[in-house]
Amino acid sequence: MDAVEWARTVGSEDEHGLRDLEDVVLWKHPDNGARLKWDEDRGLGLYGVFVVAYGFAACAPVVGPAVFSGATYRGILGDGEVDVDSAFPLTAVAFIVGVVFLVGMLVQWWRERSRSTAVLVFAVLAVVCGLVTLLLANDYTDEFRGNATLLLIPVWIVIAVGVVVALAHVASPAESRRARLATKGLADESRALLLGERDAALRVLSDRGMVTGHDLASLSARALGELHVATEDARGE
Repeated sequence: MDAVEWARTVGSEDEHGLRDLEDVVLWKHPDNGARLKWDEDRGLGLYGVFVVAYGFAACAPVVGPAVFSGATYRGILGDGEVDVDSAFPLTAVAFIVGVVFLVGMLVQWWRERSRSTAVLVFAVLAVVCGLVTLLLANDYTDEFRGNATLLLIPVWIVIAVGVVVALAHVASPAESRRARLATKGLADESRALLLGERDAALRVLSDRGMVTGHDLASLSARALGELHVATEDARGE
């Protein structure tokens, strides 16, 4: 069933908001895998870099417990164990990365207002790593020849922001979408196909009186994958 057919048949008692429409356009269409093309030169390479960076930033707080638990390293300069004078700066850098990641996830939640299980897990992981880091680092503050309190500030920030992010996601409704297509990697013809299908479905829903409080022209101007972002989902009366 494509989006236009869905718009013709969905009942007023069923979920039929902007988010639901885009779900149908982006992943419920049974032939999407075969009918869509990807612009590898422009989209997928950058998307791959983003995924790697996302994973690195999300897991950065793990460095804290690792370096204060006798972590070892192997590299071109030889093998060894992370010493106290290196552990505190490494922890500070890792948790600064963690702060950036969590703030980004908080901004995303503010826009989406829905729960992401992955972000919730990463937020809880960051908080746990922060607490463990503080507990372990306490045994080494006297040995450290720098300002341990200053370098542990990012850890406290990660704990605070992580708690906020986790609570925000727990209190939000579950994400109604599966993972969206990497829309930035779509070829122009595929993007145009999906946008045309989305606009046609919007007109059908509007004619049926199932899109209220929105101007169709402004909705059509929204980027693919962001139909629901600017305002709350439209619901039938």
